[in-house]
Amino acid sequence: MFTAAIGLATTVWQAAMLRAAAWIARGARTPARDTILASLAPPDAYGRAFGVERAGDNRGAVVGPLLASMLVATVGIRTACFFALVPGALAAASISLAAARARHMTTTVQVVWMLVLSVALWRASSTSTTPGP
Repeated sequence: MFTAAIGLATTVWQAAMLRAAAWIARGARTPARDTILASLAPPDAYGRAFGVERAGDNRGAVVGPLLASMLVATVGIRTACFFALVPGALAAASISLAAARARHMTTTVQVVWMLVLSVALWRASSTSTTPGP
């Protein structure tokens, strides 16, 4: 949300404050993400669930800025920041759906939903990357 709001900033200090707020929000989101993963994954699949999540996060750290750079080159920085709302909203919907369904499924199906949840979390975390200096 804060990253997308950078598109509304008209001064450097506004963009800096919104960027700082985005990082604070990410810090608050990390424990919640870990709690969701731990509550949904069976105990014998914790390593796999957290491994997939970390792999997705690292992938997003590389791919996200590359895609954002291409988007900025195509539509401009302000419009690209607004586009950050779309994957964030989709990630929130995916997380809600995966969490609701995983509570009622077998272990094998839970692992599949954990992968879906991890991808959604990866998308959410990669939207917090804003290209720029």
